[in-house]
Amino acid sequence: MQFPFIYLIVFCLLVILFLVWYIQRTKQRKKFLEQEHKYDQALLEVHATKNKQDLRILLENEQKKLRSTIMEIYKDYIEYLHQTYPKYTEDDCLFSCLSICGLDDFTIALCFGNVNKQIVAQRRHRIKLKVAN
Repeated sequence: MQFPFIYLIVFCLLVILFLVWYIQRTKQRKKFLEQEHKYDQALLEVHATKNKQDLRILLENEQKKLRSTIMEIYKDYIEYLHQTYPKYTEDDCLFSCLSICGLDDFTIALCFGNVNKQIVAQRRHRIKLKVAN
């Protein structure tokens, strides 16, 4: 009579363990999907227009919104950048995040409020100098 009772207890513990794991996994997945949604919304704002003639730079309040969204999504990566490269500014971190998103230079320039993609090359060069020193 002892053995079936022990098996029942072990089975119940395994079920509880599985449920806890499943709930944690669901919460992590929900958090990831929320972050992905914020990222998608930020990219949609940047890519809202299809013609290059219709493109416009982000206004100051739009830049602040994009900056806060990127900083929230990539806060762990930004912490890593600050720890690894203490000379990085907030703009350098924002540039790095936009670069790993796969945005082209022109789009990144628009995010910084400029239509000249040369500023992106200049910033990239300045970042390389900061890393080298």
